Amino acid sequence: MQLVGLHSVGVKQPFTLSIGAKRRSRRALSAALRFRLLRKLRSARTAIVLIFPLLSLAVTGSAISADRGDMAWSHSQQMIVVIVPDWNATTGTLRTFDRVHGTWHEIGKVSPVVVGHSGSAWGLGLNPPQDDGPVKREGDGRSPAGVFAIGEAFGYAPTLATALTYKPMQPTSWCVDVSGSPYYNRIVDARIVGEAAVKGATEHMRLDIFNHGDQRYRAGFVIENNAQQKPMGGSCVFAHLWKSPDSTTTACTAMADATMDRLLRWLKPDEHPVFVLLPQKEYARLREPWRLPTLGAPVADHAVANRAVPCSKSVGLKKAKEYVQQCIDISPATYPPCNVRNSCKMIIDEIKRGCSMGGVGLGMCTAYQTKRSHNP
Repeated sequence: MQLVGLHSVGVKQPFTLSIGAKRRSRRALSAALRFRLLRKLRSARTAIVLIFPLLSLAVTGSAISADRGDMAWSHSQQMIVVIVPDWNATTGTLRTFDRVHGTWHEIGKVSPVVVGHSGSAWGLGLNPPQDDGPVKREGDGRSPAGVFAIGEAFGYAPTLATALTYKPMQPTSWCVDVSGSPYYNRIVDARIVGEAAVKGATEHMRLDIFNHGDQRYRAGFVIENNAQQKPMGGSCVFAHLWKSPDSTTTACTAMADATMDRLLRWLKPDEHPVFVLLPQKEYARLREPWRLPTLGAPVADHAVANRAVPCSKSVGLKKAKEYVQQCIDISPATYPPCNVRNSCKMIIDEIKRGCSMGGVGLGMCTAYQTKRSHNP
């Protein structure tokens, strides 16, 4: 702001006045100049007084906005939260939350998941960049940590019970994990983009065809890490089915069939769902500034609660082996949880799932329901 000086006040003195008149004129001029100067200074001072509160309000408002932790997911109404013990852990727990009137409410029960065989590392998602841990790189075997948008669902069947946009995978479907490719970190159909476009890609989306009936990609959805396709920023990160509770992934988050089915039925694109994966300490540090849900005491599902009690100990080895054999005969999964070391509940739930699908061994289902006398 420029203050007005005396030199800019345009007052002319008359040249034909008497000495007394000149003195009176000078006094009048001096008074007039002082009045005009004071008026201008008063206006300037008023402007300053008015401007500074506005500046203060702007700065304070900015600080308030930053303090509120308004993030790219502030409009999200659904959140999946995966917590792992530390950066190198390969197992974790999954929780789901709905936001009602601005407050997160947990729904469902805690479910077990497995992550990358090397643990986790900061990915490229919706959250501000972090520098206090490992950073995700292509091929490092770590699942990306942070907050991520949830993309399209995919699977083997022509349709899937979900509100998410669903794309059935074809024998020619690939996720391109070749950094530098224009299709890097994209799922493409080689019939459309050409075989040359998927040259070098290792992520075939029909594992059942190319990996001896592998069911891991039978149902899943995209976790949008590195949507900007930054070279070597990581690619093809999904939530999908696991091989077993003891398996790991290359960079994804894997889970039981029942957990995936629940997520796919629950997720709604209009609710702008997000996926969060963080080590326990990082979650505690970032929960408030990122406005993440408060984690209460876990309410474990049966798979977690009974995991420490093998079926062989619960009902005896002989009975457990009967359940396991029925599970193997009836389950549609390539890697079913049919093992005496798993809980009886997990094994029997898999039998029920197979029976409900009307697959192989349907006649055995009737016999199983008739002769079963124990409900562990």
